[in-house]
Amino acid sequence: MKTILLFVTILANFLYAPIVNSQDTIPSIPLCDDTVLYVFPENNINEIEWGGYDTLLNVTSSNGAINTAIIVQKLGDNNGIPYAAKVCDTLTAFGYTDWYLPSIWELSVMCENVGSIGVSGEYYNFWSSSELSNTEVWLSYFGDCSWIGVAKNMLFSCRCVRREYVTHSSENKNLIKELKIIPDITRNEINVRIKGITGEYEMSVYNIQGNRMENSKIRITGDGYSAKIDISGYAKGTYIVEVRNGKFVKTGKFIL
Repeated sequence: MKTILLFVTILANFLYAPIVNSQDTIPSIPLCDDTVLYVFPENNINEIEWGGYDTLLNVTSSNGAINTAIIVQKLGDNNGIPYAAKVCDTLTAFGYTDWYLPSIWELSVMCENVGSIGVSGEYYNFWSSSELSNTEVWLSYFGDCSWIGVAKNMLFSCRCVRREYVTHSSENKNLIKELKIIPDITRNEINVRIKGITGEYEMSVYNIQGNRMENSKIRITGDGYSAKIDISGYAKGTYIVEVRNGKFVKTGKFIL
């Protein structure tokens, strides 16, 4: 019962709040160029090469998306050896395919906001997509936010990110006026009710690995919307509910 009540509180806090002023369940950091950096909620892999040792790729952009595209184009399958940029470039998670390996600048911003992106444990060293030479790239140590050049064939952690431009529009403020989550323990269901917005939306449920568990097109009328989410087949863990359309996307989470 305590778990269900915690779910109600957390999901309501995320989806009930104004869209512009609240942070998505997927960790996010506002950047100075009017974009938001979304950070995958856990390390994608803890021990992996950067790849391409002794090959100069000339990747030095502060935008990791540009670097990642160049790395993957030039390294290809890297002779069958997995590498960090490829992990992010081929990642499909939370309905997105535009993940990439962050630049050293983006990693620095992440380190400055380390408390909000869930970095803990022994894996504090993260590959950047920023190259130093044919044999070395920049590595970020989140213990003190320092940088160091390391060999491309060493094994370190990888955390993928993606960016979105902020939509500044009065239409996006206070869109969800009311959200109610009503648990039904006997039937292993969560009842979702939304009021205050109208139109066509998409509602999805993802596990923490980014795999989509449920997806449905929904229409919200002036009378609101209600739906039942069957959680009987869900394993214990953290799940993310996403409501989106062309104007906005908002996520909340629940824990089983």
